[in-house]
Amino acid sequence: IKNLGFDMLDGQHYIRLLHYLCPEHCSLAPLQDKNPEVRLARAVEMAVQCQRLPPPVTKRVSESDG
Repeated sequence: IKNLGFDMLDGQHYIRLLHYLCPEHCSLAPLQDKNPEVRLARAVEMAVQCQRLPPPVTKRVSESDG
């Protein structure tokens, strides 16, 4: 990515980033769309889906846990 604003316009890099961050919910399939507006719209839909996911739960191990 050389120019974040310009590179994100058609959604290609955004889709790859979402897939990296949330692969179980964000596929690379939208990259097959030839229409950049459709591709970007699908990227935004995936971003919303990823935001709906609960954050990972981390459990702190203490001495009382055994």
